[in-house]
Amino acid sequence: FEETSVIRCDYLDGRFQGLAVTRYTDSTCFMIPYADGVATGIGEQYARNGARLAFGMSHNGTRLGTWEYRNDAGALIGIEDHGDGTGEGSAFSWNPDGSLSAIGGMRAGRMSGRWTYVYPNGMMSAAGAYVDGTPEGIWQTWYENGGLRSRGAYRHGDRVGEWMEWR
Repeated sequence: FEETSVIRCDYLDGRFQGLAVTRYTDSTCFMIPYADGVATGIGEQYARNGARLAFGMSHNGTRLGTWEYRNDAGALIGIEDHGDGTGEGSAFSWNPDGSLSAIGGMRAGRMSGRWTYVYPNGMMSAAGAYVDGTPEGIWQTWYENGGLRSRGAYRHGDRVGEWMEWR
C-alpha cells in the first residue's frame, strides 16, 4: 500500500502517541494505537465500503499472533501467524472461491522456507523455498491438470542455470 497521509495522530515529544489513522491511495484506512512512538495494540485496516480487511495485534512495533486478511466482500483471503513476535510462523492464503491458494512459512515477517501454491481445483501450481522473502533454490511449477510445467533454480531471487520447461 502506498501511504498518502497520516490523517490523525497525537504527538508527544515528536513521536506518535495514541490512535494513528492512515489513509492510503487505494482509499483503505489503517488504524493502530501507538505508545512512545511505537505501534502497540490492535491494528485494523478497512476498505472504503467499511469492510475490515486486516486485523491483528502488535507490540513494540512487532506483529504478534494471528493476523487475518479479508477482501472487501468480507471473505477470508489470508492468515499469518507471527507467533510471539519473532515473526516466525505460518501463512495461508485463499482464492476468491474459498479454496486454498498458498501455504508457507514466515520468519522475521518475511516469506521463508518451503511454500506451496495451489490452483482453485486443488492441484499444485508451484513449489519452492524463500529466504528472507526472496525465491531461493529449486522451484517447480505445474499445469492445472497436474503435469509438470517447469523446473529450475533461483539464487537471491534471480533465475540461474538451466530451466526445463514442458509443454
